[in-house]
Amino acid sequence: MKDHIDFSRIIVDDEVIAGLNFSRMIPVEIAQLSKADLKIRKRDNSEVKRRKEAYKKELNWCNKNKRIIIDKANVLYEKYISGEKFGHKKDCLNFPELEDVCKKYNNKKETSSPLES
Repeated sequence: MKDHIDFSRIIVDDEVIAGLNFSRMIPVEIAQLSKADLKIRKRDNSEVKRRKEAYKKELNWCNKNKRIIIDKANVLYEKYISGEKFGHKKDCLNFPELEDVCKKYNNKKETSSPLES
């Protein structure tokens, strides 16, 4: 597994622990985000504890590499939108279509009453 225009490996302590697949990125408004509870609790089984530790490592890596992630996402997006040919373009989601869906979702949320949400 190598890094490409649409993919970056998350490497911690010389080990690949995950990957970011930029060709599968979707638009999300800030209001749609929620914090993940990564605190290890007594009731968490070993699998949940293991996953939370892995998520913490991934999140830490993403925070440290935020600028690189944003730049890479923007380059891929601009190449896709411009119609430029590049390797792995066929793997990309249809970004403009997803943006339209996101806008419709947000408009629906803005116009719905609190009881409908």
